Amino acid sequence: AEEKNAFEALAETFTLREINLIIELFNDYIERPEDFQIRKKKQEVDLEEQAKTIEKHMKDMNLKYKNDNSDFEFPKNRKSTPEDIRKFWENEKNKDED
Repeated sequence: AEEKNAFEALAETFTLREINLIIELFNDYIERPEDFQIRKKKQEVDLEEQAKTIEKHMKDMNLKYKNDNSDFEFPKNRKSTPEDIRKFWENEKNKDED
């Protein structure tokens, strides 16, 4: 078995057009590597940790942080009516007075 040089080995696998494309991509990468780096996804936000931080700062300002942990149950099988919303705010108001 005779040894082939690197170009002959590539020529058996790739067409001349594909080799040129690989060379172009390589040269572009050498010139601008930042264009080829994989962008990192934004880190997941820890909502519980964020809520604790907000709660702490709101307490520092003597404000109450209202989150969606209300004990009021909105209807599940229909849209909320103005009456439902009024009841929700009544419930929240009563909790504030306690």
